[in-house]
Amino acid sequence: MCRKLRAGSEWQDNGLAFVSSNGKPLDAQNIVNRFYKPLLKRASLPPIRFHDLRHSCLSLLAQRGEPIRDLQALAGHATAAFTLQRYTHHYEASAKRTADAMGDILSDEP
Repeated sequence: MCRKLRAGSEWQDNGLAFVSSNGKPLDAQNIVNRFYKPLLKRASLPPIRFHDLRHSCLSLLAQRGEPIRDLQALAGHATAAFTLQRYTHHYEASAKRTADAMGDILSDEP
């Protein structure tokens, strides 16, 4: 039976896709404790914070070279500068790429 029918007059239609049994928004801490932490344990993964998934996602996309404006929109940040500061890091691969670029610029060959 549909949750909405089961909840009857207790149902609150907030236009959300994922809701509690009476239509209210899901409680984030409840999701973390009931589903996320047990999932990490079953997968033999270390206990990382749920928010770290967001940081990892945005950092990996930045490292791949995705446009910062796209990352800003994805994260919901007011400025691209904040996104750059928070989610871009110095990686050995990017240091090598920068050094190679300078080598190309300063090369004796035309």
